[in-house]
Amino acid sequence: SITDGGKDCSEDPPDPAQADFSATATSGTVPLLVNFTNLSTGEYDTCDWDFGDGNTSTECDDPTHTYTEASSYTVSLKVSGAGGEDTETKTDYIIVTTPDTTHYIFLPLLLK
Repeated sequence: SITDGGKDCSEDPPDPAQADFSATATSGTVPLLVNFTNLSTGEYDTCDWDFGDGNTSTECDDPTHTYTEASSYTVSLKVSGAGGEDTETKTDYIIVTTPDTTHYIFLPLLLK
């Protein structure tokens, strides 16, 4: 601790960066629009999102992303800044399926 005439002049260390996020919706049919919420804490000023489909974002506010192919996607968010660096990865977090295009035809049944 650094003092100046008995007064503590040291700065508090930065709060450690802790990456976290959630999303709505996490499953549905293509095209699936997903709203991500950045729940990260601590001191950070840089965000690197990987949506798992080859697309990324550096938006620290809550990004949105549209998935256009049926698959399961692993999403990660890395935050970095004065509080250090941290990454949160959620495996198979987004599940996208193809729409059900089955059509049913009901024919009358004749009994004798």
